[in-house]
Amino acid sequence: MRARSLLMGCVLGFLISCGGDDPKAADKTPRAAPAAAAKTAPKAPNAAPVAAAKGDCPAAMAEYEAFVDKYIVYMKKVSKGDLTAMGQIQSLMAQAERAGNTLAKMEGDLNADCLRRYNAITMKMTNAAMEMNGASAADKAQLKELQKSSDKAINAVGCMENCQKISDPMKSATCMQKCM
Repeated sequence: MRARSLLMGCVLGFLISCGGDDPKAADKTPRAAPAAAAKTAPKAPNAAPVAAAKGDCPAAMAEYEAFVDKYIVYMKKVSKGDLTAMGQIQSLMAQAERAGNTLAKMEGDLNADCLRRYNAITMKMTNAAMEMNGASAADKAQLKELQKSSDKAINAVGCMENCQKISDPMKSATCMQKCM
């Protein structure tokens, strides 16, 4: 239960720091980027790469990960009572805003590979929070299972993105059944 609370706290904190109240940002569901129609689709959820995202996912994820790395260092200092860390808050918040703006430019057009990377980076932050708060082995195991489930769902999304490119409705439906 603590693992879920920590995960939700991290996600909520990121959304707030990135301007989660933006009305245009309300629908951030993953959508496939436009691409040429495929004739076949993968037989397994992660058998083939999915279409590229509208924004620059590698750059956005690199910026987000750089922020998360600095944030983890900052929070570890603060949790140990290091008051010198307070001098870093302005630059850290500016970096969070830049990373949030870069992610917002993706406009929800995240492909499965990009979502997987985002998930891994967020997991890194959650693991650090759990470590600082002395999470139990059971909490850590529960979070690991949650990560596996999330990755499995992302793989299914990527597979379905590829299936949607098939013009024959019956073949597309058959393909999507294999994604589950």
